[in-house]
Amino acid sequence: MSTWTVVANTINTNHKELIAWLRALPYYYETDEQIFVHAGIDENASELWKIGTPKHYFANKFPATTGYFYKDIIAGHIATSTLADDPNYTQVYWDGISYYYIDGTVSVSGVIPVLKYDSVDGTYTGFRKVEGEWEEYEVGSIGLMEQIYYMDTTGWSLKSFRRIHANLNRLVLYEDDTLMGEELTKDCKETMRRMNLNKMNEESKILLYCLLSYYGFLDRIVAEYENLKELANIKPPEDTLVLSDRKGLLSEMNEDFRIYADMNVAY
Repeated sequence: MSTWTVVANTINTNHKELIAWLRALPYYYETDEQIFVHAGIDENASELWKIGTPKHYFANKFPATTGYFYKDIIAGHIATSTLADDPNYTQVYWDGISYYYIDGTVSVSGVIPVLKYDSVDGTYTGFRKVEGEWEEYEVGSIGLMEQIYYMDTTGWSLKSFRRIHANLNRLVLYEDDTLMGEELTKDCKETMRRMNLNKMNEESKILLYCLLSYYGFLDRIVAEYENLKELANIKPPEDTLVLSDRKGLLSEMNEDFRIYADMNVAY
């Protein structure tokens, strides 16, 4: 009999009340912004996922889903090393859009990945040990940006557009070689050169224009990148692009952010 079988039998025999309590717990925990679940849900059920997801999905769904969903999904079950296609990867895995996976194979790494959510600014951070000291880092990846700004944004929420804005902001800043290291800047410049404005969703074009204008980079970028010349001709959308639902908008209170108001962006 294996060690795992002995342990399981011991728990079932000696902790029946605990097992009964665990079995009575819901399969997921939901907030206004997220769904926390062991394995996953049935995204095909969309907003009816609570009644449309078979029970075995919550605990045993395979393979992992990635891409856009109207809420963030935080799950485990599948090793992040598998998702990252890197046997040495044990950190939180973010797909660049809506999915965060936190199974870092603790039995191998000896470390439990922690995902922290800031309910004020909507950012996620993780923790990693560097030279013997723990540091907090923002969970995100510029390398996955293309999956976001080329996507169909129909039905997207305020938070989804804030995420596009945050990632484009990082890309714009990292592209400037006076601010960042040479290797990172090189990667970001290559990402900018591959951008296809014809494929890009309209919201991303507007936000990229706002960011480049805000930082004073627009003239340089349209001169340096042939593929981005048409950014200079971007017009405000008829419908307001909402990035913030707070009462005092930066675009109204601070002249530095006036470009957002000019482009009909509530920021």
